Amino acid sequence: LYCIDPKGNYWYDSKGKIVTKDGTMSVYFEGYDYRLTQMSLDLIPGVSGSAVLDEYGNLICMATFYWRNGYNIKENYGVKVDDILNYYELTFGERLEYY
Repeated sequence: LYCIDPKGNYWYDSKGKIVTKDGTMSVYFEGYDYRLTQMSLDLIPGVSGSAVLDEYGNLICMATFYWRNGYNIKENYGVKVDDILNYYELTFGERLEYY
């Protein structure tokens, strides 16, 4: 995760690993069935919507939220790229392609 501010300057970055590839947001927010990727990188307020890339520069997911579980352990999540593309297609009637 590498974030820039509105002027294009470096703001924040974090590195980590995929913890869980499949989960759903409905566990935390009723009615939201988006699939999630849990990551060990550290999300902070303001990074939601940022691209999460793998070591080869491939888009994996979009940073979404973090949660402190019952043991006060911070869990960090992103929405999967396929779900973002599916939502776009449902909303606008055409499929986005990315390379």
